Amino acid sequence: MSRQQRWQCAARYVGRGYLIGLAVFVLLAACVAWQVNRTEDRNERRAAADLRSELEAGQARLRAVADDGVVMGTEISRALSGGRAVVRGEGTRWTATVELEGAAAGIIAGTRVQGCYRFSVRGPRVTTRSLDAGTCRELWRAGPRAPHQVARDIGAELRIALVDGDLVAGKEADVWRTNELLVTHQILRDGVLTTWARLPADDDEHCYTFRATAEPRSVTYEKIDFWDCFPPPTRS
Repeated sequence: MSRQQRWQCAARYVGRGYLIGLAVFVLLAACVAWQVNRTEDRNERRAAADLRSELEAGQARLRAVADDGVVMGTEISRALSGGRAVVRGEGTRWTATVELEGAAAGIIAGTRVQGCYRFSVRGPRVTTRSLDAGTCRELWRAGPRAPHQVARDIGAELRIALVDGDLVAGKEADVWRTNELLVTHQILRDGVLTTWARLPADDDEHCYTFRATAEPRSVTYEKIDFWDCFPPPTRS
């Protein structure tokens, strides 16, 4: 075999090797793409299932709150704490619009899906319907509930806590864990429970104090200067 023939033979083997390598690369790339797509589909299903679970949990908590037919906005806000809720209403008629999120962990990045929902509360009856995502964003621009309405609900819940228990029960009441308020200070001393709390508003944050007494059993609240929400150490 001449040198030229040997070079031609070697070239054919090299060419075949490149073709085999290219075929293996394409096959591997196709397998990786298939696996990624399969993983993304699976994660989307898991995230959607997580969203449904969050929605059902919110519905269950809201029905439990509304079961006796007496509902307050602060109770609704806590029941839907899984998302950012916009609560509107009074008495036995309320609506709460909330964006909920479902998530699933991924190899590189997780998958998240959102849903906008409106809950309607009419006494003990609770209904839910899905809304366009833009509706949630539009309502957020409308701002939170008026601070005096939230303060009224807090006072009402605190009165109920005192009926069912003592001032310690009032100090540990669920109302202080409402999304619509931030407790900055709380004192239980000499038969008086005093709580300082910040409430969000359209223009700014407002500050309220809530006072509960054991004898006589009463609850009062008032709006104070914002900077008084941070009482000095001498008052603690």
